[in-house]
Amino acid sequence: KHRLINCGAAMKDRLRPYRNIIAFWILGLLNNFLYVVMNAGAENINEAGIALVYLVNILPTLLVKLTGPYWFHHVSYRCRINLNSALMALCLVIVAWGQSTAVKL
Repeated sequence: KHRLINCGAAMKDRLRPYRNIIAFWILGLLNNFLYVVMNAGAENINEAGIALVYLVNILPTLLVKLTGPYWFHHVSYRCRINLNSALMALCLVIVAWGQSTAVKL
């Protein structure tokens, strides 16, 4: 019985690098998903100002990249991932069901 536990631990240790690669790939895919969906639907969001949709899509990322080094160490990874996930879902809901262009942007 003790040997089976050790085999499971050894298998888990061997698969750890693959688990991390797969997890980062999925997170990167989800991160790019929202960006691509917003840019693909830019004409439906605001027909007159497609460039404005691109700009509004990039500004939050730029803000986080500029200010992140000052506050990243105060917020745990788990909290950042959970907050990012909630904000991405909220963004999709607001753009899908928003009535005015200002709300969608």
